[in-house]
Amino acid sequence: MNREPKEESSSPVNSWMEWVKSSLPTQVTEVWAQGRAFATITTPFVDTRSVVAVTTVSEGDGLKGRVIIAGYDGVLYVYGLNTQEGGECILLKQYKYDYFIAR
Repeated sequence: MNREPKEESSSPVNSWMEWVKSSLPTQVTEVWAQGRAFATITTPFVDTRSVVAVTTVSEGDGLKGRVIIAGYDGVLYVYGLNTQEGGECILLKQYKYDYFIAR
């Protein structure tokens, strides 16, 4: 009897990742296709659920990449994302927003 696990052709995570890739601009999907980490973030929290967004903001010298992390602990983190070089993202701002959380 063969008891090897069957490989699923499409897991929910793979399907989600494919949807995300198809929704992003070409420049971003090219980064994802590299097969390695382009940019990393070391967060100051462990075991805290969070929501992450990647965006750009317009500043005086052009568009800047940003990664925004909203933790369920009531803290919002804004990291700088170097879209040309990658590497470790730098924490730019940190906000406490627990006042706005519904009680």
